[in-house]
Amino acid sequence: TIVVSGYSDFEYTKEAIRHNAFDYLLKPVKKDELAGVLEKALAQLEQLDRQEQMQRRATDGQLETWLSQALFHEDATAAQEQAREEETDEGIPACWREGEFAVWVGKPDRYADDNTDPQRLLACMEEKLAQSRAFFFGGQWAFALTRSAGGSGELVATIAAGRLSQPELSVLLADVQSRLKQ
Repeated sequence: TIVVSGYSDFEYTKEAIRHNAFDYLLKPVKKDELAGVLEKALAQLEQLDRQEQMQRRATDGQLETWLSQALFHEDATAAQEQAREEETDEGIPACWREGEFAVWVGKPDRYADDNTDPQRLLACMEEKLAQSRAFFFGGQWAFALTRSAGGSGELVATIAAGRLSQPELSVLLADVQSRLKQ
């Protein structure tokens, strides 16, 4: 929030600060002054966005590891399986434990170019899901992606939310499939 006011009284400025205003400009506002404040605000927003993306990537990386282990951990002994079940779910969003989730597997087109990099496809799918987050399931959902075991090229994805509606899920999957075809 940038406050533009005709009041120079310090009480108004103090109130703006208390409400976390980015800046307080007095009328009449000069173009250069407004442009400078907007540039600083934009720079700060971009920095916060980069930090959030880095944090999300770290979390998504943890989720990829978690998903891969959950799906492909085949040779666990009974003791290892029990220990894994007793582990805390720290770092895993609550919607993975309490809400609904869907899992899908994307198999590469066998007629497509054999040079398709599975890591690049995984990054493409991750980018599309991240961009779509605000438009589906009320914006309150999480996803995890991994490659299948054995090097067959399949991509495994799961999404979780408090409630997944089938129509929204169908549209999201169609969007992701369209992006991958590009």
